[in-house]
Amino acid sequence: MLDNFRLIFGFFSLLTGVVLLYQGGSNEDISQTSAVVGGAVFVSLGFICLWLAAKDWLELRKYFKNKGGKEQRHT
Repeated sequence: MLDNFRLIFGFFSLLTGVVLLYQGGSNEDISQTSAVVGGAVFVSLGFICLWLAAKDWLELRKYFKNKGGKEQRHT
């Protein structure tokens, strides 16, 4: 459940960051700086969430592939 939430949150924050960066780069008013900084924050948060979800998935997959299979064979 938490992995699904992390994937969804990471995807939406990445998408929000990309939209903010696109809008901040195309406008030329005073809110351009805040849009670019906010977009960069959301993009980095999205990448971190997706990276952590992928890392946890790989560790869980490796655990079930190696240790889970060995424990079942010995019993």
